[in-house]
Amino acid sequence: MNTLRRFTAFVGAAFAALTLSSCITINQEMWINADGSGRTVSEMIVAKETIEAMKGFAAQAGEAGEDPFDTAAQKKKLEADPNVKSVKFEEKAVGDKIHFIYDVEIKDVTVPLEDADNNPFGGDAGFEITKLDNGNFQVKADIASPEDQVADKEARAFMEPLFGDAAMTFRLHGPLEKHNGELDGDVAVWSMKLIDLATGERLAIDAEVNP
Repeated sequence: MNTLRRFTAFVGAAFAALTLSSCITINQEMWINADGSGRTVSEMIVAKETIEAMKGFAAQAGEAGEDPFDTAAQKKKLEADPNVKSVKFEEKAVGDKIHFIYDVEIKDVTVPLEDADNNPFGGDAGFEITKLDNGNFQVKADIASPEDQVADKEARAFMEPLFGDAAMTFRLHGPLEKHNGELDGDVAVWSMKLIDLATGERLAIDAEVNP
């Protein structure tokens, strides 16, 4: 599941939900193998009351589409994709928060999955991965909130204390030839506060992996 993409599509409902709790954390890690296969582990950590509030506000607003917390449906779609080798899912409660964790193995990282919303390796608003002539893999992404859900400056002033330090983090495992993130050992790291995402800032990811 492309947790980053799913969250940006759901961020409008989260604005109101975050008045109850600013504890939404999104972590995603990616590995690319020399044969072109890969793995992504996506984790979303959400306070229990925030989940219920997000569902409620989305329903009140008439939001169409699937429930991002319907984990059985998401797992089933991923397992049906011919480019998916395996899917592991774990949901665990830690204190007042729920951790949703998807561990997905992909046969070919350069081939988009059939359902773009569930696509951690390419597709609409997701990661674009290309095999280069030198055998390396280029990883690019441009993550942003939907244009019709970007908050203005006045809204930011109201939301900022509510969002607190809620953030998303993406980690790409090396070896790395180049990247525009922060280096943590052989892992490139990109992070953005969700308040910045909600108010129009973009997270641009550009890296070259030499597996």
